[in-house]
Amino acid sequence: ALEEHSYRVELLDLCFVRDTAAAIDRARSDAEPLAIGISFRNTDDTSYSSQVSFVPWLKEVVDLLRQRTAAPIVLGGAGFSVMFEAILEYCHLDLGIWGDGETAFPLRLDSTVLLLMILGLSGLGQGILLPAANNACIDPMPQQVGTISGMRACAGRL
Repeated sequence: ALEEHSYRVELLDLCFVRDTAAAIDRARSDAEPLAIGISFRNTDDTSYSSQVSFVPWLKEVVDLLRQRTAAPIVLGGAGFSVMFEAILEYCHLDLGIWGDGETAFPLRLDSTVLLLMILGLSGLGQGILLPAANNACIDPMPQQVGTISGMRACAGRL
């Protein structure tokens, strides 16, 4: 979906990686990314006997990325959508896409690029994305706004 909007996409699959930090370092290009999207599929291993949560690992990934870039980190995926507010708060993230991101993520980047052009800024390390109250900035699809009980739209929409 991002490539259809003329964005260059680099993909890193951390599913079976043993050393997450090394994998991130190997995947880094010279250019600062406009944004980093993380798709979080499962919150746990779905096993009653082990009950292993993947959320602490997600936070570790977010922390590693924050050490390496000032680009905004946008979280999405089925696991994120199940408990979006708790994950945003736990990982100290400001932006997430609830539901299908194929339309919402490119639109978010398009509006960010437009704002940067208007402001004359060259990158996103300037703190352009504004968090909503309680550090939760949920950016649902337009047709979903107001239809999901308890959803809060982002106060700092771009």
